[in-house]
Amino acid sequence: MLKFFDAVRGGDLASLEQYLAADVSFTSDGGGKVPAATRPVFGASPVARLLMGLWQKVPEIDPAPDAWRLEYADINGEAAAVLYHRAKLETVFVFSVDADRITTIRAVRNPDKLAWLAAHTGPQAES
Repeated sequence: MLKFFDAVRGGDLASLEQYLAADVSFTSDGGGKVPAATRPVFGASPVARLLMGLWQKVPEIDPAPDAWRLEYADINGEAAAVLYHRAKLETVFVFSVDADRITTIRAVRNPDKLAWLAAHTGPQAES
């Protein structure tokens, strides 16, 4: 996962695409309460471009160097990246993988679901 996010942060589209299955899907759940993609995105190139675009918006939202923290976790047996903004759980990206590529990315932004997750994952999510 680390190399995948290095490619996202580095803006390296070709490197990022190599980690994604050709038919990868990206979905997002904002629960109607926070911004989220309203339709699924399919395909390595569109998903890679979406992820890079999202990452580029992070400093626009809050440019402070210590405002954002990304941690890696296991959620329901799948790899996940947990994004915090100023110690508040902001988004959880859950990854389904086949032998060597990411096949599905689910971004959970719904505050109700994140509150439940923060309450059930201990102090790490609350810090």
